[in-house]
Amino acid sequence: MAAEGTLLLRLLALGLSFMGLCMASRRLLKLNRFIAPGFAAASIIALITLAGMAGALKPALILIYSGGLAGLIGCALVKRERPDWILAGALAVLVGLLCWRFYGCHLYVWDDFSHWAVAARYPLDNDALPSGRSSLISFQSYPPGAAAFIYYFCRTLAVREDLFLVAQNTLMILTALPLLAHMDLKKHRAMLLPVGACMAVLFKFNRPMCTLMVDWLLCFVGFGGILSVLYYRDDLPRAMLVGIPCMIASVYLKSSGAFFAVWTAVALTAVARKSRSRKSALRTLLACAAVIAGAFALWILYVKVSYPAALDTPHAVSAEAYVSEARQKGLRASLANGLNMIRARLHPDTTQIFNQIFYLVSLAAILLT
Repeated sequence: MAAEGTLLLRLLALGLSFMGLCMASRRLLKLNRFIAPGFAAASIIALITLAGMAGALKPALILIYSGGLAGLIGCALVKRERPDWILAGALAVLVGLLCWRFYGCHLYVWDDFSHWAVAARYPLDNDALPSGRSSLISFQSYPPGAAAFIYYFCRTLAVREDLFLVAQNTLMILTALPLLAHMDLKKHRAMLLPVGACMAVLFKFNRPMCTLMVDWLLCFVGFGGILSVLYYRDDLPRAMLVGIPCMIASVYLKSSGAFFAVWTAVALTAVARKSRSRKSALRTLLACAAVIAGAFALWILYVKVSYPAALDTPHAVSAEAYVSEARQKGLRASLANGLNMIRARLHPDTTQIFNQIFYLVSLAAILLT
């Protein structure tokens, strides 16, 4: 019990530090209360991953953690700003429920044993990203964005599989909050409870919860970024401010995250076209392309330096590997895969049906409020 009590105090300190990051984001950057947490989480992923590639993982964690506490002291005590106790309390309850749900849980999905759990644990044990010195990582070109947030969450708590799951599900909650920014909760408070309950049920059934696979996490981060950008559709500088960390985080969660990063770039370009001019839209598009390409290039460079042969493996994240795989399979196999995807959409399983309901409820929540 003493160990659990210590863990609870550490979790409280981590929560206060994260609250400080959110309060500083709201005060200094003038962000919406529901967008600030997702912005902070995406920035943490981006900063810790970039610092890890530079060999400064632990200093980055100390800087973020102490910066959050400094932000809390500066905003709450010095500036006498009132914390958002309602949102903080709601998030604390949700994290508490996740801790209760996952207490003592162990990972059992093969993908976790083969990569995701190993990639999450390595930085916690070594205060560094995996490199050529380790033979534990099989899929060496997979970006470590999810592991970066787990490192932030668990480094000061404990290295436990149940906490890995709490961290990843907490990240999904934080990046889903921008949806609430589009809802007029003052006029439609009665909508909050049924919408929240429905989304909680769908969140449980539309995906396996006891796994560290990042597919659904990537969706939450991607759509959270797009929703944040669209909230500031009349304020291009602030839209860029919230969009850039989400683009970088999407790229560093998974190689296919570039898809969501591109859609965020499209949203930013549309905002620039609406609020400024065509020239501004073109400059915005080029800037977003530079951010996405730069983030991706830095990771490829790290992989080349750390694992010289990693980009030649079947699962490598490189154009050469994709072209080679396409040549081996041939046009017929590619067409067959496309037809199978269409058939799967025409005959969805239970999980896919829950996914579609989740999207429809989210859209209805915005339209009705």
